[in-house]
Amino acid sequence: MSDLGATPRTVAFDVEGMTCVACARRVEKALAKVEGVRDAKVDLVRERVAIDLDATREIGAELEGAAERAGYRLVRRSDGLRPAKRAGRASRAAVALVLTVLAMVAAALSLPWIEVALAAAAVLGAGSEIFAKAWADVRGRALGMDVLVALGAGAALVSSVLSLLSRGTHAAHPMAHSDASMAALIVAVALLGKTLERAARAKAADAIESIVRAMPDTARVVRHGVEGELAVGEVREGDEVHVAPFARVPVDGVLSDDDAERSLDESVVTGESRPVTRRTGDRLLGGSVNLGRALVLRASVGGEGSELAKVIAAVTRASSERSPTVRVTDRVVSIFVPAVLAAATLTLVGWLATGATLDLAVRTAISVLVVACPCALGLATPVAVTVAIGHLASRGVLVRDAAVLETLPRVKTLVLDKTGTLTVGAPRVIASVRAADATDSDDVLLALAASVESESHHPLARAIFEEAMRRRLAVPRASALEEIAGRGVRGRVNDREIAVVRPEPSNDGRFALPEGITSVASVVEVLIDGGAVARVFLEDALRDEAREVIDTLRARGVLPVIRSGDAPSAVAHVARALGIEDARGGLRPEDKLADLRGLRRPILMVGDGINDAPALAKADVGVSLGARTETALRAAGIALPRADLRLVTFTHELATRLARVVRENLALAFAYNALAIPFAALGAFDRIGGPAAAAIAMAGSSLLVVLNALRLRARSGVMSRA
Repeated sequence: MSDLGATPRTVAFDVEGMTCVACARRVEKALAKVEGVRDAKVDLVRERVAIDLDATREIGAELEGAAERAGYRLVRRSDGLRPAKRAGRASRAAVALVLTVLAMVAAALSLPWIEVALAAAAVLGAGSEIFAKAWADVRGRALGMDVLVALGAGAALVSSVLSLLSRGTHAAHPMAHSDASMAALIVAVALLGKTLERAARAKAADAIESIVRAMPDTARVVRHGVEGELAVGEVREGDEVHVAPFARVPVDGVLSDDDAERSLDESVVTGESRPVTRRTGDRLLGGSVNLGRALVLRASVGGEGSELAKVIAAVTRASSERSPTVRVTDRVVSIFVPAVLAAATLTLVGWLATGATLDLAVRTAISVLVVACPCALGLATPVAVTVAIGHLASRGVLVRDAAVLETLPRVKTLVLDKTGTLTVGAPRVIASVRAADATDSDDVLLALAASVESESHHPLARAIFEEAMRRRLAVPRASALEEIAGRGVRGRVNDREIAVVRPEPSNDGRFALPEGITSVASVVEVLIDGGAVARVFLEDALRDEAREVIDTLRARGVLPVIRSGDAPSAVAHVARALGIEDARGGLRPEDKLADLRGLRRPILMVGDGINDAPALAKADVGVSLGARTETALRAAGIALPRADLRLVTFTHELATRLARVVRENLALAFAYNALAIPFAALGAFDRIGGPAAAAIAMAGSSLLVVLNALRLRARSGVMSRA
């Protein structure tokens, strides 16, 4: 692996050699000790590590060396070594199984030394990785599964050799196989279990990996009149990029073909399953698939700044973050192996104290060692979380960290913004009325209002500006534009201060409702030099899915409320239409923030992120509707790709399923160990196959929790695409 050179802030690697939670912790600790590393977070399920750096010097070799000293290897994805690595692990398991069968045949033919030689080849040859990891565990003082397997298999092999040397034959065993064959079988089963478990973990991470694979490695770029193939990271803003039919768009850009219309599949980026049509001048998203003829785009950002790159970064970060449940489980796992070692020692001493033979006491202690499974505990939550995050990402939903998903099923109150959240966010001007003493015409006042709203992204501001454009009004340029917190905006036009704000109730008597307009319309007030001169009335339709979503969440025990900055009358009308009893309008952002304190927690808040950022950040779970920027994720925790409230219920349902699967996994893991260890200590395994049967049970327990997490993926996969 080459040095990283002038390192970026974050680098990511595959990690070879990890088998359990203890491995992940040891990799993190080893890398964190390298000067210039701020943090290292391992994603055990995907066998990756994300390293945050503050160094400017070359530290690639130091990172590699630190990992190797801990017993692992860092691998760049571009090295293409992952398939070979998996094949190598599978081949080790196959070799161990073949040697085990041959050892058993030698035992049946009464060839004890040949049996021991074949068993030793299986244990110390094919199983050398287990012993190497066990030794690394001991040196790193982070004991994991490999220590238990190595001690069990090693003790069985040594016991067999000592028996041959002292008695010239193996000790008798009720299952008619010797300790040597048993040692080989323990290793073979452990390797096979790891192979199956890794394959299942890879399946769990498939949704995330499919997003990562959607980022093309190269792009066809025309620069200075010369066409060539560049790495995506080398594409610069303004480059002309050519995309072949049915190829992925490598970077974000603007369709620049003259008079072109193209069909694209953006599902990997936005979660929208239906193809979309883009025309000349429209934005194209990197990672989308060109479904028609070749196209040309003008890159709007470099490869590292594309929407897909941001999605990948967010998903990778979320899958590496440890939730509160994972942190608690990790602490349990850290003391689990020492506790098992103590239990095995007590078992050995206890059986000897009862007068049992040394062979029986050793076999029983070995069964205790190999039946215990900290991996089942360590994988119970991370695998399920990875499945959930990947499945959400496949729908375009980004989650900041796993803690958000843990909180979501417990929410008691749903706080909803109105404009752009419950409504479609595309209001239109339906009327305006001037004050009696206003000297300017309706068109002039609308143009002045549009001038200060021209740079705002609020739906009401856009509606006013678009109405001015529809009327073909000359909109003057405003200066000194600033936001009036929670009320609106203001600026200066030709030495006059123009403001567009939420109306003051004290002015109600100056403005009569225009004919045909009810009190349910949204209203803004136009001020000139501090005096109210006009009111503009706007109308915004409810989202089609709003009632269904609110009823669904209410049925799940979540109380919906509305908190909006819009006119109280308009808010009350929407609340009545949706059957919501608790609704308040006319709130500033600080009012919304203060209001959260009186609501029942945990609180789920859904908003468009424009005026709701403080409240979204303060809520236990914030959902930013239709915005997936880094700012939205920091404030809200969950960012939706489009303004579709059904994604809120989908995310809530999946988080609820996740909580149930995590509880099941933890219960399975704890119950297995609570039953299996005493079962082994009492000698019960000696009657059904000895330590070899215990090894099979151990491997099965890890595989069981992973398969249970995959059941979450299968069940949620049948849900219709929101």
